[in-house]
Amino acid sequence: MRRVVLTDLDDTWFQSRRKCGSEAPEGLAAAAHLESGEWHSFTTPTQRAWLDLLGAGATLIPVTARSRAGLRRLHPSIAERFTAGAIVHHGGLVLDAVGEVDAAWRPILEAEIRPWSPALIAVGQALASRRDALGLPVRVKVHSEDGIAFYVGLRAESPSLARTDFDDMALALTDGLLPTALWRHQTGTNAAFLPPSVTKTRAAAWLLSRLRTEGGPLTTLGVGDAESDAGFMNLCDLIMLPTDGGLRRRFEPARPQERFSGSYDAQDVRFVVRRLPRLAMTTTATAEKEALIQSGARHYSEMLSDEVTPTPEYLATFDAALTRNGARLARDLAGLAAALAARHPRGVQLVSILRAGTPFGVVLARLLRARGLLVDHAALSVIRDRGLDLVALREVLESSVAPPGDVVFVDGWTGKGVIARELRQSLAAAPFAVRGGLAVIADLCGAADLAATEDDYLIPSCLLNATVSGLVSRSVLPRGDEDAMHACLYYDDLALADQSRAFVDALTRLALDVPGTDLRGPPSRDSTRQLKRRDALSALMGEHGVSDPNRVKPGIGEATRVLLRRVPKALVVRDDRDPDVTHALLLCEQRHVPVVVKPELPFSAVAIIADAAGVTWRTEAP
Repeated sequence: MRRVVLTDLDDTWFQSRRKCGSEAPEGLAAAAHLESGEWHSFTTPTQRAWLDLLGAGATLIPVTARSRAGLRRLHPSIAERFTAGAIVHHGGLVLDAVGEVDAAWRPILEAEIRPWSPALIAVGQALASRRDALGLPVRVKVHSEDGIAFYVGLRAESPSLARTDFDDMALALTDGLLPTALWRHQTGTNAAFLPPSVTKTRAAAWLLSRLRTEGGPLTTLGVGDAESDAGFMNLCDLIMLPTDGGLRRRFEPARPQERFSGSYDAQDVRFVVRRLPRLAMTTTATAEKEALIQSGARHYSEMLSDEVTPTPEYLATFDAALTRNGARLARDLAGLAAALAARHPRGVQLVSILRAGTPFGVVLARLLRARGLLVDHAALSVIRDRGLDLVALREVLESSVAPPGDVVFVDGWTGKGVIARELRQSLAAAPFAVRGGLAVIADLCGAADLAATEDDYLIPSCLLNATVSGLVSRSVLPRGDEDAMHACLYYDDLALADQSRAFVDALTRLALDVPGTDLRGPPSRDSTRQLKRRDALSALMGEHGVSDPNRVKPGIGEATRVLLRRVPKALVVRDDRDPDVTHALLLCEQRHVPVVVKPELPFSAVAIIADAAGVTWRTEAP
């Protein structure tokens, strides 16, 4: 069986003298020079020893951001290791063994990569013009070859520039100038903006497929240091990571500042969302927010209301709900994990819908890892009328450490299926290929791809906001930022009331104890129940004089959200003695919201949002 090593070059097998750290000069050897001829990159004895070992028994193929000219600047002792072709320009170009464009790659080059050249050149010119106007010490370069532009790069003029300063400069330079389809790769003070057809993963998958077709079975090793290398490395049978690489640090919870995980452990989730300063968002009173939303003057994602510490009495209802329904919820999560493991036996990329889905994504990731699966878990935003955050999803896919394949989106429940619809529409319109199904605990409307139940029961986390969701706010997308990554606030001032870790820890313990005999498969879809629920919602709209379906929120989870965040007109419950609605009745009492008991209701509860005109909102904290 042939052995093939797909490997990154820079910062994997050699690096600048500055990055060699305390390594003695006599132990270093030249590896690559600049266009001026000055030797710039060096190898250490350790790197050379491993190159010797790998090169002696395998075919080494570079997968690099370098150009063909950049490969020619390698020292002969390095270049002689790589004679079987190469992937260059971040995956935009595949070379054959003599360094020419691979003939079989050329149709892809012409059909999918060359058409981006005019747009990339225009972006480069616009960035350079703005750079000159602002006087920023940043180099702008359109990386091209033979008349084809592959990507636009930014590089700090000084290698000593702080990463945070470079990030601020890059934001000032690119704001409003980048097509939304471009994805970003950054290492230190170097950033690249690439079209969706240019990725190392895509080129590596194509090359491996061709090698197998032409020569039979392969065994493969992937070597790289950056998160953008993770995709092509996951195509391989084994991976190898340099100790100081950015990708290696993804596995080191001792450095949580390098990834935003809210109040969760860094190993549990990565929030792929812009974290705004608290002063960047002024809070809007609930009644005012409702009026602005219903009038169309503002979108709900442009505003946040204050979040406060829950009262002891209200927190007791959360504790009671967890005691009463925790075991059932844990069984449902264990069942979902078993179904996901069967569908994705090598591993899976979980993407929680921020923020209600996040705690369940955390637990599912833990359960799948306990089964030996490779799992990556990220949380990102879906906003009604604005869709899935494709900027964040692109980043997740490029840096995922899970095997390539389908993405599983995770949420707590469905109401009328709005988020499920937004998710599917966004994925269908995405400028890159991704398949993703939605997994939820309670699928009330039959919109999910995988669910543990269709029953409307109280999932305890719906009682709280940030304090059970990693202390992050609901996602926001301020006006003018529609093409940017979605954002959030971090409520670290609520830390003393935070239940996030305790909640997922409790569910994990319970779920790990669920015996195999209790792991039910997903329920069959009950079309009669779904039709009955739709008819009931239509009837409620008529009874309460509501024409906008967005003002009717079915299910105890959505009804609770209304009572916490919106201006309710009424709460309709099936049984006011049901313990699952106790907390909702308490909120109604505090806010003077009428309660209607309707025994034939096919939900535990439905909230009706008031017409915003003339509404007075009671401000007691829950």
